[in-house]
Amino acid sequence: MMKDIDFFVFRHFHFDDTRLQELIASQSDMDKSLFNMEISNIVWQDYFLKSIKGFKRHILKENEYRLEANQRYNKIWIAYYTLKTFYYGFILYLIILILKYIFY
Repeated sequence: MMKDIDFFVFRHFHFDDTRLQELIASQSDMDKSLFNMEISNIVWQDYFLKSIKGFKRHILKENEYRLEANQRYNKIWIAYYTLKTFYYGFILYLIILILKYIFY
């Protein structure tokens, strides 16, 4: 995964936006309502949540069905190891009882 994004992570980019600023300044009120380029109107929480979903889908190659399957797998995994811990704990308890009976 890192090889996919290291170009973007480890480089410094500089974008010249003077022409964009000129375009925004030259817009009429009707153009401003149709083509909203005001960054202060962005709801950042929604933006980042959608960015994370996009990152998971396109970079990590995850989708909703795979996520649900992973959640189901994690629940089964937790149940399995919990049951296994109780089983071996019970076996250990029985061994301790037998050893106490033999040596006392």
